Amino acid sequence: MTADYLRVSSIVRYGTLVAISMLVIAGCDVADHPDNHTPLVKLIPSPSTTGTSSVPAEATPLSTSTKSPTPTKLNADFGDAPDGNPAGYANTRIIGRFPTRLKTRSSDKPGAHIYTPGADRLGLSVTAEASVDDSTNPGTAPNLVNADAADDGVRGLTLKLDGTPASAVVDLTVSLDPSAPVGDRFINILIDMNMDGRWGPSAGVSPEWAIRNFPVRVNPGTTTQIQTDQFPIGSATQLPDGAWMRVLLTRSRIEGTQWDGGGRWPFGEVEDYRIELPRMNGNADSQEPMPLIATICPSTITVPPDVLVARATCGLINLGGDGLSKLSLIHGSGKMQISPAQTENVLLRGGSTREIPLAIVSNQRAAEWKYRSGERIPSKLTKGTVVIGLQPVDHVLTVTPAAADQPMFRGDASEDYFSISEAHIVKGFAFGDIRRIASGHATLTTAHLAALRSSSFAVAPTNPIDQSERYAAFLVDFGNPIPLDNQQLGIQISVAIQANSDPTDNWTAKVGQFDIFENTDTWFEIHYRPGMNPSWRLQKRTSAAPTREMSTSALALINENRVLLLVPTIEIKRPITELQYRATTFIHKSGDPLGKIGPSMTDVSPELDQSLATFASAPPAAG
Repeated sequence: MTADYLRVSSIVRYGTLVAISMLVIAGCDVADHPDNHTPLVKLIPSPSTTGTSSVPAEATPLSTSTKSPTPTKLNADFGDAPDGNPAGYANTRIIGRFPTRLKTRSSDKPGAHIYTPGADRLGLSVTAEASVDDSTNPGTAPNLVNADAADDGVRGLTLKLDGTPASAVVDLTVSLDPSAPVGDRFINILIDMNMDGRWGPSAGVSPEWAIRNFPVRVNPGTTTQIQTDQFPIGSATQLPDGAWMRVLLTRSRIEGTQWDGGGRWPFGEVEDYRIELPRMNGNADSQEPMPLIATICPSTITVPPDVLVARATCGLINLGGDGLSKLSLIHGSGKMQISPAQTENVLLRGGSTREIPLAIVSNQRAAEWKYRSGERIPSKLTKGTVVIGLQPVDHVLTVTPAAADQPMFRGDASEDYFSISEAHIVKGFAFGDIRRIASGHATLTTAHLAALRSSSFAVAPTNPIDQSERYAAFLVDFGNPIPLDNQQLGIQISVAIQANSDPTDNWTAKVGQFDIFENTDTWFEIHYRPGMNPSWRLQKRTSAAPTREMSTSALALINENRVLLLVPTIEIKRPITELQYRATTFIHKSGDPLGKIGPSMTDVSPELDQSLATFASAPPAAG
């Protein structure tokens, strides 16, 4: 085997840059068999600028053929993914069957190579060799596995945890020699998503042909940095940690619907990389991948017109290693209440998911909540391995009523509290002044009840019974936040209901001319007494036995100036659509409920001279 060497050098100035032309080798005889070796040829490119250079007037049109015969003198650019070698996947014995060798058994096409490399490059440099395992050349090493020193085209692979599976983009550098013709180049990228040692069909995971014929326009004589389109990566719960990726630059498209990575092309470059999850503490030697937590919430939740408390879920999905995560929702606008707005840290094993229940207390207008999925982690390239980076994604969760004005909300005149003993207007506490009431359905699991409890002060009955899942929900808004520990006051907040269809058992005034429970038969009372233990309690009473406390599984939740009462529908003996109710408050000096020593005050909505409120509806608009 003989070879004649011709070294051509020239100096080209681009401002202060000096470019040295590539080393050219001519007259090399190469046999067809991949184990017959020729000297390695390293093509050292002209350092490029991001500006444009003059293009030859007679630029050669780009070839669109991929069927050009292999030259008899081969000094080609190959990939370096394992072909008949162990793939290196953790805890497996999978052999890499990626078509890399010239005469490969991994494809019906030859192992991927560019047989006239140099003019079109990924990155700034490219190597040329007779085959990927060309180990007989003095001073050179075989490319297999992941040993090509000129794999410098990929600058990073960055994830966005914006759905399942996650999405990714690849950042690349493309360089053209000044002699290269004008025209589009094409990028194709393969990733072994299912990590079976091949590139091809991948049921259950993202397509392995991740980027197909992505067009790139680069001016001859320049270097351009590009970013691919976004593509799905991995599965719904896992990323391909350690998978092999092939990046190919050509002047022609790859035809067909399947590509296994094999083939030969006259111009361009082929580069292979391992992709790897970022490691704990940024330590490349660490065996523990970082947790990569995707937070997936619905973008829009619509609350039906007759539902006061709706339920939803957000998902936490750990695509990386074991770690902690939490859901944090930031209130943006509107008055819809979401519970919980923030969770405590949740331990998630790699590849596992956790459903976070959300309980939504309705309002008349839409509300927006914001949350972030992921953190900012830069991608980096080290020794032929691309360490995956992460780009945080900001999301908006919109909660909207089914109609512009929900029909269940009923306003109340401000500062209309009065003396319970004398029935005239008195000065009172704003936290006892009812401003608005609403009612509606709620179907809540134990997890959703726990979510409500996590963001509210819960008042439970002293004699509870088994919980239900279907509730009649009542919402009472007050002028100020309710004090939870005031040693000077006694507080009672009630929802009085006509819970059955028998009018003969309705409560009537027993002392004086009026009573805040009149025309109702069942009362759910939230009491605060500083001297009692517990000081807050919830009790159910009826007109048939007004002094006896009844068993109930009702639950009251106090959140600043709002009280939410949940009454199991099984405790109401009439059709829920026929239910009527009134909200009441009673505030007095501690130990003086009748106001004999100090003033007392009360408020009711609807007022005593008005009809009771009908469940899940509001009075028609005036006018």
